[in-house]
Amino acid sequence: MVWIFLYNILWPWLAGAFLLLALVTGRARRLAFELGDGLWRERFGRSGGNPNAVVWIHAASLGEVRQLADFLELWRRQWPRRQIHLIVMTRSGLEYVRKTYLPKALVSSASLAPLDFWPCVTRYWNSLPSVKILLLVETEIWPSLIVESKRRGAFLGLINGRVSEKTLRWTALLPGPARRLLGSFDFLCVSEERYKGLLGPLVREPERIVVTGNLKWDIVLPSPSAGTQRLVPLRERLGMGRENFFLMAASTREGEEEIILRVFKRLAARFENLRLALAPRHVERSLDVLDMAKAHGLRAVLFSRLTQASGGPSTTVVDEFGVLGQFFDAADAVFVGGTLVPKIGGHNFLEPASRGKPVLIGPYFDNFLEIAQEFLAHQALSCVKNEDELSAVLEAWLGNEEARLKVGENARQLFERRRGASRRAFEALKPYFEEVEAVGRS
Repeated sequence: MVWIFLYNILWPWLAGAFLLLALVTGRARRLAFELGDGLWRERFGRSGGNPNAVVWIHAASLGEVRQLADFLELWRRQWPRRQIHLIVMTRSGLEYVRKTYLPKALVSSASLAPLDFWPCVTRYWNSLPSVKILLLVETEIWPSLIVESKRRGAFLGLINGRVSEKTLRWTALLPGPARRLLGSFDFLCVSEERYKGLLGPLVREPERIVVTGNLKWDIVLPSPSAGTQRLVPLRERLGMGRENFFLMAASTREGEEEIILRVFKRLAARFENLRLALAPRHVERSLDVLDMAKAHGLRAVLFSRLTQASGGPSTTVVDEFGVLGQFFDAADAVFVGGTLVPKIGGHNFLEPASRGKPVLIGPYFDNFLEIAQEFLAHQALSCVKNEDELSAVLEAWLGNEEARLKVGENARQLFERRRGASRRAFEALKPYFEEVEAVGRS
């Protein structure tokens, strides 16, 4: 295949251009964060493998990792002795796996994903000699990894698959390589019906594409008691009482924080009980977001540095991993980012919805198009087009608690009716897993 040869020839040049762009755009700090603590060895395939793993799962970041919990639990119940190795693209995702999945034995090992450069991929595959199954999550379509997995005879599956705008662009630009890559999959579980239609012409056997629903519906729901226990202590730590209206802005991206801060400052001048928490999508941006808040004249503090002496800041910037659930429980309303600025596609709003919280998003939510449309149809979500609409909806919720709570309750009920994608995906793949198991025993 000439195209994969050319891809690997061009890869070092593309990597160099990416590094240069990171320096020019100021993203070098984020890159250094992702490669810290010697993790660069895993990126180059020099460490991190598991010689006893039978299943290898490749997820992107923290969001994709978290949605795998039910799927991993089902696998573990069926084949408790078969080891799973999970690789992720981001350090935050890896930290979550190590703190959550490894102690529960849902996976046996984890590492950062190797760079999709042939020497790195082959070196990493050599450290996983027992792997018979490779599962990619959502849009993790990496050419060198896919080609090498088929060369080694591994079963290749896609779970919670979706088709992003970026995927559509490169498949249209390079239809031949696209058909080769997507045709390499033995089975594809996609999250929405429209993705089946988009992928069908690109695979050899369209009947191997099954719509199983979105794994994001299967985020573990907290028990009411657990939510209540977390609610009061966090609000107390933030210096708030029940009379305060607490807005949580989660997974915000560049350009969104400025909008939210302007809206908050405008509303806080009229509603003295209003409080805000900002959780940037990339935690290494926390100091920049803190500076923005202070530039608006707000009394702001990092969550990690919050003390009694902070005196109940009007704005808290979340700079710790693993605490968003507590903030969702404590919040009166939640804005989910990646939706007010184009080209991101939106981040997952289902976790706060599962907790019965009224959620706002912006107009850019392609990553969750069908789910968001269903939520909107059931009045379980509020979509705002711009800064003025965001301000208007929040002002309405501040003045009408009943209407706000109704949105949250509609979301919770809809969420519970749609759960089960993990089991559907597992049952669809199970016959193929059993076939691989049988071949391994023979």
